[in-house]
Amino acid sequence: MGRSAEDLYATAEEIFGRHDPLGLVADDPDIEDEYGPEITTILARLPSAENERDARRIVHEVFQEWFEGVDVGPVSRYEVLASELWNAWTAAHPDDGG
Repeated sequence: MGRSAEDLYATAEEIFGRHDPLGLVADDPDIEDEYGPEITTILARLPSAENERDARRIVHEVFQEWFEGVDVGPVSRYEVLASELWNAWTAAHPDDGG
C-alpha cells in the first residue's frame, strides 16, 4: 500500500470510527480497526463511483454484504459518512475524475 493509500485508509478509518454506523466502536471504544475489512472493500470499489451518491450506495452495499443478517439501516444512514469519504477520496485522486 502506497503512502497516499495508507493516508486514505487512515482517514477512512477515522471517518468510520467517528460515525460508527453500526455502533461497534461505541460497544468497545478500545477496539482498533473495527471496520477494517469493510473499509478495504469500500476503497477497492470506490474507483467505480462517479459521485457522492455512488459512494453512499457502495458503502451501504458493502455493509449489507459484510453484515449479512444484520439490519444495517437505510442508505440514508450513511449519507454524511459517505460524503466525508467521497471528499477524502476525491482529494486523494484528483486526476480520477473526482
